[in-house]
This record gives sequence, structure tokens and C-alpha cells, in this order.
Amino acid sequence: MITTTLGGSPAVGGSGFDVTLTVYDADGNMKTDFIGAHNVDWTISGANDAPDTTGPTLPADGSMTFTAGAVTYSGMVLVNGTDSVEIRALLTAEGVYEDTPVTETENSGVETAGIDFTVTVTVFDVYGNIADHGVNDYDGLHTIDFTSTATASPNLTSPTIPTAIALTFSGGAVTTNSGTDPFTLVNAGEAPTITATDNAAPAVNGVSDTITVDVNPVIASIRINTGTIGNTAEVTAFTVTTDNFYLIHGSRYDAYGNYISDVAAASTWDATGDYDIGDVVGTPGVGVSFEPDNTGTAGTITIDDPYNGTGAADDATGNITVNAGAINY
Repeated sequence: MITTTLGGSPAVGGSGFDVTLTVYDADGNMKTDFIGAHNVDWTISGANDAPDTTGPTLPADGSMTFTAGAVTYSGMVLVNGTDSVEIRALLTAEGVYEDTPVTETENSGVETAGIDFTVTVTVFDVYGNIADHGVNDYDGLHTIDFTSTATASPNLTSPTIPTAIALTFSGGAVTTNSGTDPFTLVNAGEAPTITATDNAAPAVNGVSDTITVDVNPVIASIRINTGTIGNTAEVTAFTVTTDNFYLIHGSRYDAYGNYISDVAAASTWDATGDYDIGDVVGTPGVGVSFEPDNTGTAGTITIDDPYNGTGAADDATGNITVNAGAINY
């Protein structure tokens, strides 16, 4: 709010008066904690020179020191008796000591496992103004430290989060270079954040919204899993009896061990060692049932998913031991 010492009366040409700027919060309460130096941009329309070319005395843009939420400019002088003057004041982006960088990833917070992306950091003051001008303009070179809650992928590939990067801000913002300082997330089972920190005193930092990490659509491996569908446990060595069965299915994974989908229905299965195709019920298909009719101590079940052609197994179970079933006669 802007008030003057005129109290609603017209200004007298050539006579000075005071202009007071008072800061209120969104609920109309005076912000008595708004103190210290802050940048103010003044817009004064309708203040003209006098007929003898004498100019008015007006406040200039720049830093003003607030006390208990208010500041006063003393000595404003109007000189043209025909003027109708409007005074506006804007608290501009300043106060880097209170700034909060906002971090956003290249694809609006949705990234793909294993695909490099950039991060944009924008610096705001406590009032939501971009810190791109004023007495504490943030533009220029700053060293930004990046950290993240991102973790390793299912196959233990680590994410890539650059640490300290020297970045030149312009217009209160900067975007990293994916060629020299790539960010890469790899775990599609999480929703991490990225934090940008300027540790130069006084330190400021900002955290991104949670990031969605999509599975990389490129199939890198096939895995035989337990059960009939989904991202279940890998089938390692197991033991079964001839009067029982063991359900398994195939699943597709990206290069980071993230589950993409189950295999194609046209996938073919086979058996090795002491076992044969007759022990595998349901091929071709997403899953099969291992139903052995003979005992054995060495052998596996294999799968061939046609995503990469046919004729070669894409995965095999661990070694299978088959013991005799219950006595029948």
C-alpha cells in the first residue's frame, strides 16, 4: 500500500511531501517482519515538467531500507498544476540471501531410465519474483551443487548426478549441458527428487518435484520367473517330484533391470539335460508348467522370446532336480 502525507489533499506545486510504502501479506496483515534493504521499482505516471521546464522530484528505483514492514521516501515534489499523478511501487526480485532455486528436469519431471537429461535451475526471492535484476541480481557465474534421492537400479546400476557445476545464470535461470554434465536416472521403481544448492554464504537451495522414471522401452534381457505373470522372483535351481509341477513364465527387462512386460505369447520353451520338451506343458506361451515324468539330477528349462529373432535361448533356469513321487504300487 502507498500513502502520502497529503492526507487526500492536492499537492502544492513546488512543495515536498512524503510517500510511504507499506507491505501486507495475502490476508491483509502488515508484514512487520519485512525489514532491511529491499529493491523497489517505482512507476509514476502523470508527473510532468513545469511550464518553465523545472522537473518534478521523484523517487528513483533502487534499494530502500524497510522498518517493521514500511519505508518512506521524503521530499517528492510535483511542479505542474495540471498534473493528475498515479504512484505505483513494485518490490522486485531481490534478496538473494532469501532466494530459493527451483529445479526442473528437461522433460517436465518425467524421465526415461538410462536417457540423459538436463536440469533447469531458476532462482526466486521469497515473494516469488525471479531474481534477475535489482540490487541482488543473481545473474552471473555460480557453483551449484546437485544431490538426489535417486538410487541404483534393480541390477545395481548407479544413477548419474553431477556434483559441483559452474553455471552462468541469465534472467535468473540456467540449464545444464547434457553433453558435459548429464543427469541420468535408472530405477523405474522410485520417484526421486533433485536438489540444487549454492553453498556460497549464505547458502540457498531448492528441491525439484518428484520425478517419474519410466522404464526404458528397449528390451535388453529375458528372465524366467516364478509363477504365471509379472515381475516375480527369478527361477534359480529348484527341486520337484514327478507327481508335482512347477509354474514359470518369462519377463522382459531393460538394460537396468527394470521390468518392461512379460514375454510374447509366441515364445517357445524347451528342456535340457535329463529332461525333454515333453516335460514342458504350455509351449509356446508366456508361461509353462514343468511336469516331469522322469527323475533327474541335471537339466534346465529354456525360453526363446522372438523379440530378437528365434533359434537361440534367451534365458535358462538354474539346475533342476527331480525326485520320485509318492509310491503308487
